[in-house]
Amino acid sequence: MTTILVLAAALSVLAPAVLLRRGLAVITVTGHSMKPALSDGDRVLVRRAGRSRVRPDDLIVLEMPGDAGAWPRPPLGTAALDDRYLLVKRVVALAGEPTPPESVPEPAPRVPSGALVVVGDNRRYSLDSRQLGYLPYDRVVGVVVRRFAARG
Repeated sequence: MTTILVLAAALSVLAPAVLLRRGLAVITVTGHSMKPALSDGDRVLVRRAGRSRVRPDDLIVLEMPGDAGAWPRPPLGTAALDDRYLLVKRVVALAGEPTPPESVPEPAPRVPSGALVVVGDNRRYSLDSRQLGYLPYDRVVGVVVRRFAARG
């Protein structure tokens, strides 16, 4: 029994390090902006990815800007996600594509280079491009590859 507990404790410490090394992260969803696709308390497995892996209709995790639309720290890169406020949203348009109607406060005809447009599935409760505008690719953490439903 003690061996099992020690092994479980070791795995709980090593698993995040292994996931990060493999370009994966586990994120817990907070809030209701992605209902019905994701619920409060669900966990998602995220593949850390550059812009070439992001496609329209993907669920992605990205860093939310701070006050006045500015980011208090440099882009994430491969850094740990500690102390970053993250959003889970659906991609509706990528750089170079037409800007969807009513998706950003000051729309351009096409999504600018290096940017994307995201929205929440439950738009009534979502903070997304409709309020934040175009969001830069360098703030994308990655693409959701799997959902784990909340327990309970």
